[in-house]
Amino acid sequence: MNATNMFEDLGYKLIKDGDLLHWSLDEKHNNRFDEINIYFDKLAKTIHITGEVEHNHCSSATEIYTEELEAIHQQAKELGWLND
Repeated sequence: MNATNMFEDLGYKLIKDGDLLHWSLDEKHNNRFDEINIYFDKLAKTIHITGEVEHNHCSSATEIYTEELEAIHQQAKELGWLND
């Protein structure tokens, strides 16, 4: 499965912004709002992850699940950043 399918299956939307691939997830679950943004900078070959999990008006550090890690790995592989 390719990275696009993996991210979309997780509910992410792709936002193309020049040399950035930006995957964004905005969801509300049981009074909890999750916002996660994963940026792939094609020039610098870097990955930047930001996000908030709000519950009862508090926010915490971003966490990602293994399925997201697999999608990130696949995207980096498709960009040619990883050796096989």
